[in-house]
Amino acid sequence: MDKVIIRIGQKEFAQTQSGLHTFYGTADLELLNAIANASEPIEIEKIVGDGSSKGTISPKGSSAALRWIRVIK
Repeated sequence: MDKVIIRIGQKEFAQTQSGLHTFYGTADLELLNAIANASEPIEIEKIVGDGSSKGTISPKGSSAALRWIRVIK
């Protein structure tokens, strides 16, 4: 099973799926709000088999985009 873990502050969001080329996960309201309100880098870890890779997303652009989308809905 492949797994993606998104860490925002003290919260952790994890999704698993069987191996596919594209990872599909659910972005529920709690995750979207956490990204929109993030004040520190958002950590992402992808685990495939025995290996893993990590990266971060700046909260400046991603949270601003989500706040703007929320306003126009």
